[in-house]
Amino acid sequence: MTRKSTTTVQAATWLARLGQKRVSTADIHDFFEWRRGAANDAAYRAIERNWEMTRGRFQAQADAIGFSVIDGRTGEVAQFANASIAGVSEDDALEVVRVLNRRALRDRDTFGAH
Repeated sequence: MTRKSTTTVQAATWLARLGQKRVSTADIHDFFEWRRGAANDAAYRAIERNWEMTRGRFQAQADAIGFSVIDGRTGEVAQFANASIAGVSEDDALEVVRVLNRRALRDRDTFGAH
């Protein structure tokens, strides 16, 4: 079992805390103060990136030549702008994941699907 650093645990705690429906102004100020530390900022970015890549209908996964965006409903490589999103950079995959997950949430809210 891998022991997580205190900074990583703090970063995960901040991500969960900031994801709550109600976040106080004091919490926001405390978060920004905490994140000013270089190690804290790096840990938060890593946790946030991992969360974005693995949550939602669309997810980024490493493949043989880069990253693919996978549709969680079908298990297939996602289509975006009439192209299969496979073998792209991690940054590009993450951007496509963000766009597709926003669309999926918008469509779910628009059509009342759960």
